[in-house]
Amino acid sequence: MNISTSNNISNIVLSVSKNILSKKEINIKQILTNTAISLGIKFAISKLLNKRSKTLELEKLILIGGFVFITSKYYIKKYE
Repeated sequence: MNISTSNNISNIVLSVSKNILSKKEINIKQILTNTAISLGIKFAISKLLNKRSKTLELEKLILIGGFVFITSKYYIKKYE
């Protein structure tokens, strides 16, 4: 993946987030999900662009992805 691909993905996530925020009724679940996706995509792309050890980076991505998933599930239940 190159920089333009990461910028395109970030712009898509940003536009989806703006669309959700522009609605009259704000859904916390959608906002948290989009935020987690956006952060996960940005982190994954930055790590792939600066890759050194593929297996170590993959393990880190899996751990961070799991953390983001669990955290978002906690906040979704908390605010529902």
